[in-house]
Amino acid sequence: MDSVREYVNIVKDEYDALLLKLKNSGIENNKLSRELRAAHKNIGMMISNMEAQTMLNEVITGERQRQEMYVRLLLESCPDPIFIFDENMKFLLGTESTTGIFGIADMSILQGRELDNIVMRYHPPVFTDELVGMITRTIETRGEYHITKNLEVSTDSSRFEVNILPFHKDNGDFAGALIIMHDITEIIKSKEIAEQASLAKGEFLSRMSHEMRTPMNAIIGMTGIARKSDDAVKKEYCLDKIESASTHLLGVINDILDMSKIEANKFDLAYDVFNFERMIASAVNVINFRVEEKHQSLVIDIDDSIPNAIISDELRLTQVITNLLTNAVKFTPEGGTISLCAKDHPMEDGSSAIRFEVADTGIGISAEQQTRLFVSFEQADGGTARKYGGTGLGLAISKRIVELMGGSIWVESEPGIGSTFIFTIRYEKSETAHFDDQDKLRVGNGTALNFDSHHILIAEDVEINREIMSAVLEDTGLVIDFAENGQEAVSMFRDNPGKYSLVLMDIQMPEMDGFEATRNIRSLEKDGAGRIPIVAMTANVFKEDIERCIEAGMNDHLGKPIDIDDLFDMLGLYLS
Repeated sequence: MDSVREYVNIVKDEYDALLLKLKNSGIENNKLSRELRAAHKNIGMMISNMEAQTMLNEVITGERQRQEMYVRLLLESCPDPIFIFDENMKFLLGTESTTGIFGIADMSILQGRELDNIVMRYHPPVFTDELVGMITRTIETRGEYHITKNLEVSTDSSRFEVNILPFHKDNGDFAGALIIMHDITEIIKSKEIAEQASLAKGEFLSRMSHEMRTPMNAIIGMTGIARKSDDAVKKEYCLDKIESASTHLLGVINDILDMSKIEANKFDLAYDVFNFERMIASAVNVINFRVEEKHQSLVIDIDDSIPNAIISDELRLTQVITNLLTNAVKFTPEGGTISLCAKDHPMEDGSSAIRFEVADTGIGISAEQQTRLFVSFEQADGGTARKYGGTGLGLAISKRIVELMGGSIWVESEPGIGSTFIFTIRYEKSETAHFDDQDKLRVGNGTALNFDSHHILIAEDVEINREIMSAVLEDTGLVIDFAENGQEAVSMFRDNPGKYSLVLMDIQMPEMDGFEATRNIRSLEKDGAGRIPIVAMTANVFKEDIERCIEAGMNDHLGKPIDIDDLFDMLGLYLS
């Protein structure tokens, strides 16, 4: 193109020179000069047309290059294998991810090869007879064969959904088949995991039904037996069984509530200073009677270097240790040995930590069962669950607690030999708190406390709960007034300013709930209205529930069912 333009320019220059000579000779108006001027004009138009065509060609070339670049980027970046066979069943092109399907390093290897040749030479594992047949029929029928389903094909490690589409040229002629393969491996895995989780939760609900109905049956049955019997010894036996079944039922309910908090990501810790030795003693006391019943040996080994006053969550740490000890006793036969060891275990970053080991000589756990031990809603073995019972939540809850405390938990076990559960937790040392031997036991009964000079108000709308509180507190010397709803509690306090030393406030009551009642009492312009201790009594025990009680103006919180020791501790705190 450049050489043609150069030649035309030379010709134009010669015409220009000739016209100039004619002009100089004075004959520029004759016929020859007019013809020369016309030719000169045509040459100029020719040059202009050639330049326009050149520019147009450059635009077309640039657009083609951009389109090729976009196609190349698409082929290189598309995560799914996509490739094309032409109308002669020859491979045209494909995305970079297609190389993995054919087991090759360079896509150019396949260029121009026929479908049968590729299948025979490279043996792509996803190219089943059905897939090859569908591609073949699409090409042979010139696109008239329509696929009515999404084909699924698999390799050893992946699973693909395949769509085969005919494509055509601009003039409508058949051009070949487009094969789109979408990797659905993760989708299938997620579906299987969801199905397994659904099955596990179904089995969990079945276990929970059994775990809750069994103690309820004991409570109802023993209550009926005690009611019909005049034998005091037999009544005492029934009461013992009712208490045991009630404690078990409460444990099941607490596990379910804890797991619900974990699932809702509302499971939090409450750090405070506490007596480490007393905490260990409390945990051990829970399982002592079972150890004695099964004639087992219990060995406790506490490292002297662990401070007696530490800062952590005493309640939750006790929960983990108690759960592991309870399991150890449960799965260890009569005459076996249980041990609890706690050692000082400084972390690499210099923070303080304790390593706990709970070992037993029980039935042990297989390697396969160990993979499911700390999974929510699952138990190691269905047969074990039927034989020994349990919610299957204890270890999952323990794992969450330990992780929140900055540690980890694992198990070392062999079937028939025994198991050792090991966990670590971080803690802080208390520089100011000190405990002596007298502080190792919490006050355990009301007779050890005397509240003769105190008058308290209890707001409780359920009659049986009022009866229980009366019976529990009858030997403490307290004078008790009961209000059956929040409105009545506010009126009784307003009419008797300075009379009460403490208010125990239920939360869910008719007329006015405990939150509103507390706010109303605090707003009264009466002596002591702003200072009187108000303690919530409620089955709402989530952290946000407790915080809501404090925000309403309450001083403290007691969870239902009321633990007698906790109740007396609370009375001692505010009335002593």
